[in-house]
Amino acid sequence: MTETTCLDLNDGIEKPPLDREVESAIGQELVSRYPWVSWLVECQGALGVVKVSCPEIHREGNADYGVILMAKKLPRHLDIKRAAVMAGGELLERAHMSRTTGQRTSEIVQRD
Repeated sequence: MTETTCLDLNDGIEKPPLDREVESAIGQELVSRYPWVSWLVECQGALGVVKVSCPEIHREGNADYGVILMAKKLPRHLDIKRAAVMAGGELLERAHMSRTTGQRTSEIVQRD
């Protein structure tokens, strides 16, 4: 099993243990599927919200680039962990990053 290191970016902010467990489970699943990139996962269980983002994309000036998943809006057959993995793949695809190597797959065209 791939080990992940969870960094607490919210020093001093108390989080419920269940939120940390969900973050860890989703993070481990993302790392097992896409091990060549780093992942940030934030869970707010009381609101049913999970945010997934990739620091490699952030380094290019896209600080707010990520996916916010709302558990209530997911189809019944899709659990939050599977939805987060699919969202991670979508993030990599939109950033033209390989799902297997984490490297750029094509040149990025600058927008207006």
